[in-house]
Amino acid sequence: MRMKHCDQRTSPSPAVATTRSAATLIIAVLLATVGVSTLDAQHPTPSPTRNHPTMLVRTTPPEPGAVAALLRDPRVDVLHACCPRGATCTCPRPHVEALIYPADFSRIDSLGFKPVIVHHDIEAFIAARNGSTDGQVAIGLGSMGGFYTLAEVITKLDGWRTKYPSLITARRSIGKSIENRDLWAVTISTNADVDENEPEILLHTLIHAREPGGLMAMMNCVEYLLENYGKDPVVTDLLDNREIHYIPVANPDGYEYNRRNNPEGGGAWRKNRRWSSGSTYGVDLNRNFGYQWGYDNRGSSSVAAASNYRGTAAWSEPETAALGTFARSRVAHGLTSVWDIHCAGALLMWPFSYTLGTLSVREATYGVLVPDMASRNNYRTGRVPTLLYPANGSSIDFYDGAVGVFSVAPELGTNGDSFWPPITRVRPLAEENLDMLIKGIQAAGPYLRVQSRTVREIGNNNQHFEAGERVEVVLSVRNMGVLDANAARLRLRSSTPWSVVEVGTANLGDVVPLATASNSVVPLRARILSMTPPGTALGLTVEIEFNGHRLAVPLDIVCGPSRTLVSDDCETATWVRGVAGDTATSGVWTWGDPNPTYATNYGLFTVQPGDDHTPTGKNCYMTGNSPSVNADANDVDGGTTTLVTRPLPLGGARDPHVSYWRYYMDHGPNPNSDPFVVEVTNDGTTWVEVERVVRQTQAWIRHTFRLRDFVEPTPNVRLRFIAVDNPDDSFCEALIDDLLVVDYDDGVSLALTGSTSVGQTANLELTATRSAGRHYATAVAFSNAPGIPLPASGRVIPLATDALLWSYANQPSVFQSFVGELSTSGTATSHVEIPRGSSLVGTEVYAAFITLDAAAPDGVRDVSRAVMLRVAP
Repeated sequence: MRMKHCDQRTSPSPAVATTRSAATLIIAVLLATVGVSTLDAQHPTPSPTRNHPTMLVRTTPPEPGAVAALLRDPRVDVLHACCPRGATCTCPRPHVEALIYPADFSRIDSLGFKPVIVHHDIEAFIAARNGSTDGQVAIGLGSMGGFYTLAEVITKLDGWRTKYPSLITARRSIGKSIENRDLWAVTISTNADVDENEPEILLHTLIHAREPGGLMAMMNCVEYLLENYGKDPVVTDLLDNREIHYIPVANPDGYEYNRRNNPEGGGAWRKNRRWSSGSTYGVDLNRNFGYQWGYDNRGSSSVAAASNYRGTAAWSEPETAALGTFARSRVAHGLTSVWDIHCAGALLMWPFSYTLGTLSVREATYGVLVPDMASRNNYRTGRVPTLLYPANGSSIDFYDGAVGVFSVAPELGTNGDSFWPPITRVRPLAEENLDMLIKGIQAAGPYLRVQSRTVREIGNNNQHFEAGERVEVVLSVRNMGVLDANAARLRLRSSTPWSVVEVGTANLGDVVPLATASNSVVPLRARILSMTPPGTALGLTVEIEFNGHRLAVPLDIVCGPSRTLVSDDCETATWVRGVAGDTATSGVWTWGDPNPTYATNYGLFTVQPGDDHTPTGKNCYMTGNSPSVNADANDVDGGTTTLVTRPLPLGGARDPHVSYWRYYMDHGPNPNSDPFVVEVTNDGTTWVEVERVVRQTQAWIRHTFRLRDFVEPTPNVRLRFIAVDNPDDSFCEALIDDLLVVDYDDGVSLALTGSTSVGQTANLELTATRSAGRHYATAVAFSNAPGIPLPASGRVIPLATDALLWSYANQPSVFQSFVGELSTSGTATSHVEIPRGSSLVGTEVYAAFITLDAAAPDGVRDVSRAVMLRVAP
């Protein structure tokens, strides 16, 4: 059983509650929990002498300007202030969340904020919650409630260096902390030890010591890049063309302080560990940078006890000085982008933070690139004061305003995840932010992304790409990076002998950031050879080349013509849902209009989409569809659930191609561990695997396959879709829609006429309209098993090589006209004179023919299907 997301919370004492006004209180859990009231009851209210606030409260601001008082209050640690100034609100629920000292609850309540206690002691609650993994195995996680300790981070960096010495540097110190700990940095790139002339990006995490979710997300991203170099073309291209600097622990003293005091995770200490006076420690490193430092007392505090204390002067802290020096030193080497990664709030924000009144010179760039980066995880995007609250002396203001580079600050995870998500959320949180981080690395240099493509048939305009016709390709691309894409061009390539490139390159010139370009004036063009069999993949790919990048865009064109055999938009239910042997206890296959479900607060992470795939329809098949928006109410639990199509009438089909649209996600403590399997059969007994999806797509994806690569066409072809949640520890969802089967026919046929009785003549009528006047050869065999390969094209003549194949030359009275020349209409007839003799009755003989063309890749132009002749009495 997985941990569930609940909306329980602990209330203050009745005496406090009676002082509240009748104002509406927006009550929501800040942390995804189980049994909040029970856990909090085990931990009494702590002493107000603790040197940092730990009571978590949530409130609705009484008036638009009231939040400013809290931001200036040194005893209030504001975590999140949605719509703090009464501006146009982009968050779902206007609210303020803060940590306070327990003794201050009544004081804040008297100011009109009417706070609701979410947790009396946030540190104690998290320690209790993370003390149990709910039966989950924390594979690949750290020992501090699932998070890496500082020592484990160092071990991980050293291990990567040993395993991938050419892709990641040895750790190096960029400076020391106030307690003399090293700030370690690594660089990830091809030839990592060589400082090459490539765009650079700097990412750092844990500048606030209580936010290890960012650490785990970035460690996951680094490991993904290292493991997939040379395997994944996107990853390979990135490491070949970027230098990625990463500083895992920017505040090592504060992080170690949290570990010592809260070894199971949950420490609420935010600042570094500079001693100020008495028992007061710490400077907020993200208020100590030298750009607009100390702009006002709302965006930072001059009081040493405050959680956002800015220090005695800009750059007073060695940690911020080291970060600033390192960033400045890399500008001459190509630094273009910096990410300061935080938790939590499901936000991706850009500068300026210190005021709403000043825009960055990069405002237009932020407005396009940042929403694109967050398009997969659905984070809200915008400027810091609009989404959160003002902050001066911040890192991203310095990187943008002083260093002059693109800079963003994400808040990873929802408010329900908070700073220390439960152990079951550590890996999913890292996975759901991978796409955003990859796009950020892409945007650090030039990066051309396809906006649209037009692939046009030049021939008879029947919408099919047929033999002898031409393919014309126009791509529109947009530069989704911060640097110019220089001398960009498109290059058309063919990987098969069936298509010949005629116009292979199109120059796009220099494409500045956010600009678009296309080759509409010079379309790329390829010719399909006249002997190309229908159903043949042409192997055409467009490569986008710029600044060392080479991005491949497969065109997936199949030679036609085609005819539709099956088209099922799943608007009516005709498939079998559930089979003997299924073990799923919930989330079984059903049919209808899908209801959206979400895994976290505010619907920020979609588990099941709310729409089918058919543009004009509404129904599809899905695993579970209760009205609840809670993902646990719909997803697969307990094992396997199976969906089987109706029989597909494909008997006699020449070369059918099958496609379907699928949506699949597997998101939990062990993401991508539950396979989604598709199988096919042509007899209802033997099933052959078509695909096994082991990485969630979380989008509607079309999959197409050639049926004959798996089974032969029969009237009893079926597909089955198997969703699995085993181990039962993840959100597992699958949807299927829009099944389509098309067949490709080139006018090549072999028909049996006449009599197959002993002593009679059976006629084999040959038709190959495009090979009129060409030579043909007919072959016969006792078996229909494939037997004659044609290496140049990869085709196989569908007859086994047995003795009978060669015997017809010695039996001219039996096999007549088995070689010859087609007529001007592309037809011919071969004859089989069946000898007399009762012993021949029941004998099965298979026949097929080929046409010859010296210019074809194998000398063979057409290959017919085999027909069977059974001798009758």
